[in-house]
Amino acid sequence: MVVTRLFFLLATLLVAGRDCDVIVTPYELAVQPGETAVFECSVSNPNASETPPTLLWSVDYNTTGNSAVQYFNSSGRFQAVNGTLTILNVTHEDGGTYLCTENVNSSATAILIVYDMPDYVIEGVIIGAICLLLFIVLFTGITIVYVNQRRERAARHRARREKYKKHGLV
Repeated sequence: MVVTRLFFLLATLLVAGRDCDVIVTPYELAVQPGETAVFECSVSNPNASETPPTLLWSVDYNTTGNSAVQYFNSSGRFQAVNGTLTILNVTHEDGGTYLCTENVNSSATAILIVYDMPDYVIEGVIIGAICLLLFIVLFTGITIVYVNQRRERAARHRARREKYKKHGLV
């Protein structure tokens, strides 16, 4: 959250004095492989007398090490339409920094993080089995204590009855 705010402050400072600011939302997005990632690029303070700004999406080649800029159009897995970059069926290789440029005057970056969500099925089964085992041990312990108390009570009752019989009180 702090990084996002610092980025917007930095982006605003970098394009200060220009006609407009490029803003990308979200600044950072984390998705799992196979999901769809969507970044919105917009221009704040556009000059009404000028033509609408042209927003181009590309891979930030400074972070990937490629010397060529790859721009996206409206077809394929990477679709850039009206300032919105949509990446369909995301793969690990899609993770990285993307650049939205407005008429080559100013730009803003977006970061895509692709992660694998761990599968907790085995851990869930193990925890469930441990809980069941603890329940069985607890239930067995309570049953044993109850049975022993009943036996002791019955033995005391028999001993009392024998004592009364012996003294002829019954």
